[in-house]
Amino acid sequence: MKSYSFIARVFTTVWKINKIYVVYLVINAILSGTLPLVSAYLLKNVIDIVTVSKSGKLDTIILMIGLIVLIDILVLIMNKIGSTFVPIVVMRISKKITDDIYEKASRIKYSLYESPEFYDKFEVICKEKDGFSNVLRYILSIFSSVISLSMAIPVLLGYSWMIGALLL
Repeated sequence: MKSYSFIARVFTTVWKINKIYVVYLVINAILSGTLPLVSAYLLKNVIDIVTVSKSGKLDTIILMIGLIVLIDILVLIMNKIGSTFVPIVVMRISKKITDDIYEKASRIKYSLYESPEFYDKFEVICKEKDGFSNVLRYILSIFSSVISLSMAIPVLLGYSWMIGALLL
């Protein structure tokens, strides 16, 4: 139960510092979970149309290939935004948490700093401040994996019940 309260505190703290970052991470998690499977499904349909149909339906093939390219471009854009935007925001989150820690520490009695328990807790908090954004990314990465898995299982079960049995 303690970990759930920590996760909630991480979300609220990061949300207070930068709402756009949390929204970006959620959207990125959803897209990362869905787009690869959608792209693979479209590619499967292109292959099915080309191999099964003698006529080829060129307009449908071009549309599906265009959608695949659009998905790949969207993934590329999301990765580029992530590689430039995320490090800056992580530094801002770390700075804000550090400022809050030192501001609260400045109001504490100096005699507490002589207590080993207090000083140990203070050091742990100072070292773990950088982990806030990592916790958020890991949680949303798990969320993305759950989305991918929940989308992939019905597709795989459509091919053969043995694939579903192997997944279990």
